[in-house]
Amino acid sequence: MMALYLMGKKLFVVQGDIIDSRKIKDRDEFQYKLESACKHINKNFEEDIYGNLKIIKGIDEIEGVLKKISSIYKIITMIQKSISPHKISFTVVYGYIDTAVGSKNVEKMDGPAMHKAADKIMKLKKSSFLFDIDTGNAIIDPLLKGQINLIMFYKARWTPRRKQITENYTVHKKQALVADELSITQQAVSDSLRKINWEEINLMEEELNHVLELYNDSILNEGDLDGF
Repeated sequence: MMALYLMGKKLFVVQGDIIDSRKIKDRDEFQYKLESACKHINKNFEEDIYGNLKIIKGIDEIEGVLKKISSIYKIITMIQKSISPHKISFTVVYGYIDTAVGSKNVEKMDGPAMHKAADKIMKLKKSSFLFDIDTGNAIIDPLLKGQINLIMFYKARWTPRRKQITENYTVHKKQALVADELSITQQAVSDSLRKINWEEINLMEEELNHVLELYNDSILNEGDLDGF
């Protein structure tokens, strides 16, 4: 078994499962949105990706392989945003890929990490959780899982209008510009951002992305957790 692992490579397997995919009416349009999101991520996170994100089962699942997980929260939130109001659950597993690893093609690759990711996706389907992670760290993984799920649960309750306001404000950083774009008052923008705790959520997400960068470095440096 050790000889088999030595021929493989330890990487981060990402799998996503579309929730209630059978209820999607316009499947062609949905597939186009999902494919476009995967292509956008593969291009913009090229340095992080080992095997490109792809749709692997009709429009039901996507899969990719990463060299690092520094940007995993950014990636999953981009995909969720692209397919809204539909939802997707994700699992991330750090482990060995020992088949066709040199191909960098997720449709050909296989190994223990991919099997574990598939098992975790099946467990997510039976729960209300939207995210799970297994890097082998029994302390950090549950903390990341808990925080990411809490943020995703909270943001899932935002109305389409409030989501649009936050997206525009994230781009412009000025309430007046958002108000002009959406033909509403600046006070309406301010009230919406306050009611959904935008500043607090934004700070939590910034800190989460920073922690993921530190954690990624600790994993790739053989579990050195001095930064935590």
